[in-house]
Amino acid sequence: MELTIKNCNNIDSGIISIARNKLNIKFGINGTGKSTITRAIKYKIDSPELLKELLPFKHRKSENEVEPEIITDEELNSVVIFN
Repeated sequence: MELTIKNCNNIDSGIISIARNKLNIKFGINGTGKSTITRAIKYKIDSPELLKELLPFKHRKSENEVEPEIITDEELNSVVIFN
């Protein structure tokens, strides 16, 4: 499954591959967006209205209509996250 994340905290745009029904481990140095990705996935499934909390600071006072967005090529119904 491919997941596209846009305008979430420090992530302008990115594509992530996730293997269905398997343990997916994403690792990297602090500040690269790992927790942002997990929160965005969780919000998309459980509380889509909370995605607004991930709006990047650079867009908070902008007049542009920028919205945090998660796009999946398959439907997500549940996720378990260990952060």
